[in-house]
Amino acid sequence: MLSLLMLLLAIMTTVMATGDNEQSAQTTQCPSLCYGSPGAPGRDGAPGAPGNDGRDGSDGSPGTPGRDGAPGAPGNDGRDGSDGSPGTPGRDGAPGAPGNDGRNDGPDGSDGSPGTPGRDGAPGAPGYDGRDGSDGYDGAKGDKGDRGLQGKTGSQGPPGDKGPGGVKGEEGAKGETGAQGPSGQNCELGPMPFKNWKECAWDNLDDQKDSGLIKGCSFTKIFSDTSLHVYWTGTLRIYKCNRCCKRWYFTFNGNECSGPLPIDGVVYMQTGRDKDLLRVRHIEGHCNNIPKGKVFVGFWIGNCPGYGYADGNTGWNSVSRIFVEEVPKPQD
Repeated sequence: MLSLLMLLLAIMTTVMATGDNEQSAQTTQCPSLCYGSPGAPGRDGAPGAPGNDGRDGSDGSPGTPGRDGAPGAPGNDGRDGSDGSPGTPGRDGAPGAPGNDGRNDGPDGSDGSPGTPGRDGAPGAPGYDGRDGSDGYDGAKGDKGDRGLQGKTGSQGPPGDKGPGGVKGEEGAKGETGAQGPSGQNCELGPMPFKNWKECAWDNLDDQKDSGLIKGCSFTKIFSDTSLHVYWTGTLRIYKCNRCCKRWYFTFNGNECSGPLPIDGVVYMQTGRDKDLLRVRHIEGHCNNIPKGKVFVGFWIGNCPGYGYADGNTGWNSVSRIFVEEVPKPQD
């Protein structure tokens, strides 16, 4: 490529030199601007001498990296390196599980040399006193001693025991009859010379009734001018309501007491939508003007006047009792 460029440069140089010579000759022959017909083209001049080498061109931009070649064949194994310095000893491992006992006991070892005797221990605490010994045999009787001096007179001793009774005396003369005393007041037998009572009981009654008879207890009244003492004890409750009320009361042969007043009790709850308060409660009283004979004492549940309906329960998870007793009539 470089040789071709040099050749072209030599040709151009020769052509330019030939043109300059022809113009000079024409100017000499025709100084006042005259033009002849063009001559025939000359022959190509001889090639010029090669030009000097041009300066090195600037480095071209880096080419795109070629793709990675195929991996070469594995090299031969290197020689073994020298041994490294010893590592730090590791911690002791956890103790291994005890091994099984050997089949045969080994021979007894020879006795070791005696150890140095230990020092005497501190003195022990004093022991408890021993039991009293048995009494010894009586010694031989000693000689009689000299008579001692007379002692002082002692204080008077306590009275002695009563002596035996004397001989019975003769019967005395009969006395005169005394005056008659005043007459005593008449005494009447009371109406209750003994107790007359009865108790009826039920375990875990759990009666869900909201109105009507819960339980009753039959009783025999002996006298007509006596009163009946009754009471109830057991669990009562109302449930899931606000400003609600329930009434429990006694009847005698189906009628509430009118002498003097009904025997009843109520349970009221102001706020209890989420409450279920089960409590043991007691209702007690006396009723007069009940004739003698068979009496059915009933215990009932109902609504409180002016408070509408409420959910009641009687006798949950406990023993319920109706007690009936005949007692003397009250004082005026």
